[in-house]
Amino acid sequence: MDGHGQPALLYIVPFTLGTFLSLGKKRGELKILWTRGEPERPCPHMQEEVQQSLNQH
Repeated sequence: MDGHGQPALLYIVPFTLGTFLSLGKKRGELKILWTRGEPERPCPHMQEEVQQSLNQH
């Protein structure tokens, strides 16, 4: 490493965060995305795993 920063990060990070924030706001999901809320449609396999673990106890 020669002490220089990562120049790609100067445009990758803002574009990634900008896309994330603008799409979240446009779709009305920004609050859910920002607060790490529960997904509205959880994955079916996750529900099966929870049910199996509950049945084992």
